[in-house]
Amino acid sequence: MTDLTSAKPRIYDASYPTVDIDVILGGTVYEGMALELTNGTATAVNGAGVFAGFAMMNGVSGETIKARVQCKVLLTITTDTTAQTDVGNLQIEATDSDTFRIETGGAIVGTSIGYVCQSHTIAAGGKCWVAARATQLVT
Repeated sequence: MTDLTSAKPRIYDASYPTVDIDVILGGTVYEGMALELTNGTATAVNGAGVFAGFAMMNGVSGETIKARVQCKVLLTITTDTTAQTDVGNLQIEATDSDTFRIETGGAIVGTSIGYVCQSHTIAAGGKCWVAARATQLVT
């Protein structure tokens, strides 16, 4: 998978908090995009920042958007297979705005977004529910 270039609505379980956040200057954000914080503004995850939630709307440079900063979200995992025994034990990271993988090594190579909270499709490249939390933005 690669960065989003158009809106991709995601499936969320129940209602969770959102915050208003400005889009980084020169940037574009699409609904469903995994975000990270850069100097207090939102930009697409590039695998090296602090998770800022999922964009709930499209936005461009300097606009204010809504971001879901805590949620249970259904994501496709690009590596490995999740099992019910993995619930709460496997950390999920984003390496770009639409690529999510299981962190199995000691070092995080992407932006940590949360943990597996429920298996959905048990297969490599399958889906699982992820308990995502933007810890710097959740009050």
